[in-house]
Amino acid sequence: GSIATKLLSQIAESVDAICSPSNAGHVSALGGNVIAPQEAAEGQYDFVLDAAGGPTIETAYRSLAEGATLVSIQPVDEERAKAASAQAIRYSAQPDGNQLADLLAEHKDLPAPRVAATLPLAEVNTALHLSRYGRVRGKIFLKP
Repeated sequence: GSIATKLLSQIAESVDAICSPSNAGHVSALGGNVIAPQEAAEGQYDFVLDAAGGPTIETAYRSLAEGATLVSIQPVDEERAKAASAQAIRYSAQPDGNQLADLLAEHKDLPAPRVAATLPLAEVNTALHLSRYGRVRGKIFLKP
């Protein structure tokens, strides 16, 4: 989400970003206009990227303009998007350290990936809980 916000802010006229109040300063520094979910106007956006997952997907569907595209890290409801004359795509990527290093080398002002937590493999359930419900900023690493 951080990298996408920074890249989009360099090419788009305006980038609105929904985030928690604790992340507002971080998102603003990346060039995003911080908005609360209820401030995302219905039918306003041509492109919506859901990089966080969770309940903000409801705001994403509500805010799609006709002909818009929603890309999400979580399963999407294609029928719901079609009802809004939009399309919804689920996107997931495999971690690729070389690709990330190349991206960071090409765009020197991108934020470095954050590490939210490093946990022993035995605490995989804690990691899953944090990922699903903790709204962590950054990556969670498991080590043997």
